[in-house]
Amino acid sequence: MRWAKLALQPKRRAHGTRCDTAKSSSDRSNGRRLLLDPRKGNIGRFTDYEADIERVLTRDDVSTLAKPYIAIAHSMGGCILLRAAARAAFPFTAIMTTAPMIEIHRVQTGLNEGLASGLSRSASLVGLASNYVPGGKPGSLESIPFDGNGLTTSEVRFSRNQEVALAAPELLVGAPTMGWLAAAFAAMRQLRQPRTTQGIQVPVLCFEAENDMIVSSVAAERFCESLK
Repeated sequence: MRWAKLALQPKRRAHGTRCDTAKSSSDRSNGRRLLLDPRKGNIGRFTDYEADIERVLTRDDVSTLAKPYIAIAHSMGGCILLRAAARAAFPFTAIMTTAPMIEIHRVQTGLNEGLASGLSRSASLVGLASNYVPGGKPGSLESIPFDGNGLTTSEVRFSRNQEVALAAPELLVGAPTMGWLAAAFAAMRQLRQPRTTQGIQVPVLCFEAENDMIVSSVAAERFCESLK
């Protein structure tokens, strides 16, 4: 088998430890921002995120890390990493991903994927790519209450993450833009195509949260089945 799955009851935040890792943090999400408003989560195409992986791996200090390299990613990072794994030059020996973004949960958009994708793409084409998604705000984890949050059922973990958010607000992003949403739908569609899944030849360990309302755990399970 090329994949393994662990389904958990909590909403999100399944955690596991495999081995030492080389970690990539895109300057698009944790440093230089593409828009004047740094709280907007924005990207034009997900291949830019994948290029970040390549840039990190060319750093001189990476060569000092012990091999094998095991890649670990969560949510959107899982989508990025799995897409990159379909390329022949993928440098990692295995992947561990938690709640990979194979499909965005319908609760988040209120629409089926085809309609939500079409609307976000149309909005981007008419010059609204840098606008927040409908209802989107610059506020992030630091401004939402624990009750009703879609991230975790652990109040201790939620409080810890809020403390980090309040201490280092420059690390945060708010809601995504219409451009990000259009790019995300395009990336997920490509990831689910047979030619992409067939290109993933490294072992994949996938953690899913059955009550996840951010991404679809059902879609993640279907995707993992396609890797057999």
